[in-house]
Amino acid sequence: MSVCCLRRAALAGVLGLVGAGALSACGGPNPAEAAAAVAAAPTGTPVEVSEVVRGDLSPTYIATGTLEARREAVLLAEVPGELVSIEVEEGDRVVAGQVLARIDATRLALELRRVASEADRMTHDVARNERLAARQMVSREVFDRSRYEAQTQGAVVALKQLELDKAAIRAPYAGVVTQRFVKDGQWLKVQDQAFAIADVDRLEVRIDVPERFAPRVVPGAAVHLEADALPGQAFAGVVARVAPVVDRASGTVAVMVDVENAGAALRPGLFVRLGIGYGRIATAVLAPRAALVGNDGAHHVFVVAGGRATRREVRLGLTDGDRVHVLEGLTDGEQVVVVGQHALTDGAPVQALAPSPSNDGSRRPADAT
Repeated sequence: MSVCCLRRAALAGVLGLVGAGALSACGGPNPAEAAAAVAAAPTGTPVEVSEVVRGDLSPTYIATGTLEARREAVLLAEVPGELVSIEVEEGDRVVAGQVLARIDATRLALELRRVASEADRMTHDVARNERLAARQMVSREVFDRSRYEAQTQGAVVALKQLELDKAAIRAPYAGVVTQRFVKDGQWLKVQDQAFAIADVDRLEVRIDVPERFAPRVVPGAAVHLEADALPGQAFAGVVARVAPVVDRASGTVAVMVDVENAGAALRPGLFVRLGIGYGRIATAVLAPRAALVGNDGAHHVFVVAGGRATRREVRLGLTDGDRVHVLEGLTDGEQVVVVGQHALTDGAPVQALAPSPSNDGSRRPADAT
């Protein structure tokens, strides 16, 4: 090949015109075909575009938290004494009022008998003084004093009976024994810890919602939960309470979510991911979130039409994942730039590209202008 042919081939490669008919066999370029190739060659900045669509929007606030039992308590010894029996172990399910352990109540039973006997004597004295007072053989003052003393002794009997009842440590409500602090034969003092119990059927999780989202999270809203420890399982909850104040330090609002745990699959302390739906918008104009340019509430996009990118101010609504609700500025069917928009100016010529279905990462011309 001559030097002339090599130079012409190189020039055609630079211009993107190498192809059948672009060069004759070392005879020079074909003027008509070269002009057509130049006219057909893509011009402008390559950008990736995506279509604005219309559809339903179900925005969800995503948060994380730790499950807690709505009711949990540490049970304490209320009377002193030796622990003579333990009826349950950690992990056991118990019902309300079930005995968990017993403290030796021999001394308490004897004290109850003593004060009860004294109460019986006083009751007889009241009856006798009442008869004597009716015949004016004792003063009214003596009768009233004996009646008051009998009532006081009756209260002493009730207190001793209560102490005797407290020798049996009982579950305050149905739940699961989560911890046992005592051993057989241990001497317990008043206020010593005995058991921890939790109602695992009624769980809750607290999340802190940024104040800008708080007005949209309302009591009664449905909540979807997933736990990393239980892959593939989904659980339901509901927003129970929303704090009426904003935390000054964090700028968040506390939200309590009640969680259904009928199957007892969830446990207090589990890390969970929550999705709180806060409204559904039908037939909304939806644009890719990646198309947005700007911040502080002022956003614009670049709309591609006729080979040019036009800057368009938009007013936004709620965001749902990678989609955003456009209230003003766009209509469905328009194409917006999602890659390359930050380098564009209003009216700039562009070459619209869309992701290629191939796996090699190449791009193809977009279907629309």
